Amino acid sequence: CTITVLPEKIETVSPDLLPDTDLILDGTDNFEAKNALNALSIRTKTPLLTASVFQNKGQCGLFAGYVSDRPCYRCLFPDLPTDARNCNEAGILGTCAGITGLYQAHIALRFLSGYETIDPGIFYTFDFTDIRAQTLDVRKNTACTHCTHTGPKWMNPNDNNHDNTNNKGPTMTDIPLLSLNELQKENHYIIDVRTDQELIDDPVSADIHMELSTLPERYQDLPRDKKLAFICAGNVRSRQAAEYVQALGYDDVCVLDKFSI
Repeated sequence: CTITVLPEKIETVSPDLLPDTDLILDGTDNFEAKNALNALSIRTKTPLLTASVFQNKGQCGLFAGYVSDRPCYRCLFPDLPTDARNCNEAGILGTCAGITGLYQAHIALRFLSGYETIDPGIFYTFDFTDIRAQTLDVRKNTACTHCTHTGPKWMNPNDNNHDNTNNKGPTMTDIPLLSLNELQKENHYIIDVRTDQELIDDPVSADIHMELSTLPERYQDLPRDKKLAFICAGNVRSRQAAEYVQALGYDDVCVLDKFSI
């Protein structure tokens, strides 16, 4: 095992200092560093396996935004919070970091060894208060300005045949795009996943505001006896939100077409 120490800030690390790197493992505790590592992943064409913890919660996901059909970190979190507290300020339960770190190590070993195929786009969230874990199949955000949208598609480095037909993640029911008139015919519940500033600039009547990045922590506030209609500025983040809650077992979901309002 050869260890190379780079005593530099992430923003100043040159891609030339990472020759033949197979995977970037992120263990930082602030969004600025994660954003810089995401950019480094895209520049060096290296998958990024990121993990984070906050008090009794954890997250872990694999990203590869440098290919045309896989998401980058900013596809999932397009609007990074500016007031988030780090671990020193907010505190964490030590076992949460340990368990999340073990998940990250396990995913890294699976990815590098090719044992049971795992591809970029897989994202896990953990609630260690109630001991729950959920899996999200993250899709490429076509509105993301940080990653690549053209060129080659993902090819698993451990797949000698480079056959991607089976690397599509969990199968989910197609999510309909409904106009406001179509939605009003059903018993519905509208969730606005835009940022606070977007709500101020362009108010929309909704039942609840739940910014996309907060969805893993707040999805349990959503009713199960109504059609869940997600809305954003351009029908991209809303589809991600709908796919996320559908993967958690919410069957009646849709995207409310912003352009129909």
